Amino acid sequence: MSTFARFPARLQQAIASRLGWTSLRPVQELAGEAILDGKNAVVLAPTAGGKTEASVFPALANLIEAPAQGVGVIYVAPIKALLNNQEERLGHYAEMVGLRRFVWHGDTACPLVGRVSMDLMTIDLRGQPYERVADLAFTRDPSTGRMR
Repeated sequence: MSTFARFPARLQQAIASRLGWTSLRPVQELAGEAILDGKNAVVLAPTAGGKTEASVFPALANLIEAPAQGVGVIYVAPIKALLNNQEERLGHYAEMVGLRRFVWHGDTACPLVGRVSMDLMTIDLRGQPYERVADLAFTRDPSTGRMR
């Protein structure tokens, strides 16, 4: 069975109707199979080769089938420029299946921790305040009360 066929019907329909795709590229099929099977995957493909979709579509499939109680996916980009480049596309993918997303990067102050040095894009399922992502990325030192 293809990876595309393993996606929930809601995701298959969104991909077909919104993107006009009826199948995935080979790299997306291979990566998707591994991710849907719960394995780790390193996706290698040329620029514009489908790497983003290879990881995001299976993550969305998992969120549709087993909704998270809070932040369901954290997408970490190595540089802010890449995150900014992909923000609209990743947001479109989340929204086309009824999920929400937000962007938080190192140039955005977080009320809980001030400035941080990570580039994060997350998909939030409960509508929690966006700064809640800090709970996942940082822990509070009980002796000083400071975030680390």
